[in-house]
Amino acid sequence: MKKNDEIIRLDDSEEENGPQQSVQIGGKKMAIEGRKSDTCIIHDTTGSMEDIISAMIELCEDFVDELAERELKPFFSLIAFGDIKPSGSTDTIEVVIHPTGNIKETRNGLRDMPSNWGYANEGESSLEAFELMFEQIRFRPAAVRSVLFITDEPAHQHSVTAEEIIEELVDREIIVFVISPDIDYYRKMASETGGTWRNVRPPSNMTLKTYAKQLVSEMAKKIAKTVDEVYRLGGGDVTRYLALKPPEDD
Repeated sequence: MKKNDEIIRLDDSEEENGPQQSVQIGGKKMAIEGRKSDTCIIHDTTGSMEDIISAMIELCEDFVDELAERELKPFFSLIAFGDIKPSGSTDTIEVVIHPTGNIKETRNGLRDMPSNWGYANEGESSLEAFELMFEQIRFRPAAVRSVLFITDEPAHQHSVTAEEIIEELVDREIIVFVISPDIDYYRKMASETGGTWRNVRPPSNMTLKTYAKQLVSEMAKKIAKTVDEVYRLGGGDVTRYLALKPPEDD
């Protein structure tokens, strides 16, 4: 599939029976009957994340392609975070993009994410980034909601715990796809919500740059496959889907 902003176009059109969502790919308009996918990207933007950020910018249209091929209408939002814990820290946690169906806006947001220092201590303010999502990101009604969460550090747990965030994600039926260090609570964040965990560390025979592209490409496929299954097996209801297909720690 050719990838450019002219060919990949999402729209809402009025049909006789009310709003009918459709996706246009290569000149062919496809009805998608309200099958909506809302993904919030929560991204560590400290210096060590450069290769993954570059892969996200280069391959972000893969997410649209994968979802559109399954007749899903995607919206994306973006939150960038660093480490706000150290005294005097200038790092931030901020919403870079509110939910949008414009892939060009999403790509530009990835390019323009604020850089954070991260500092020399262990840990980042990733859980606070989830709290910001709960407070400020407005998902579309009836959309299947997911998070693509990317970090290479543990989470500080001084103001909120990982367990509290996981409980809130489950309650809100948000599926989380995690690229992170091999830490139990990150794995649990994915498995408890019906998502997928992958190690941010590359294998010894692969460069981080190559591995980052592989990770991003795989997660685009995983998100599309899972959202499609939520509609096919659970009728768009995540709780019903998980009851039929219990989470697996893969």
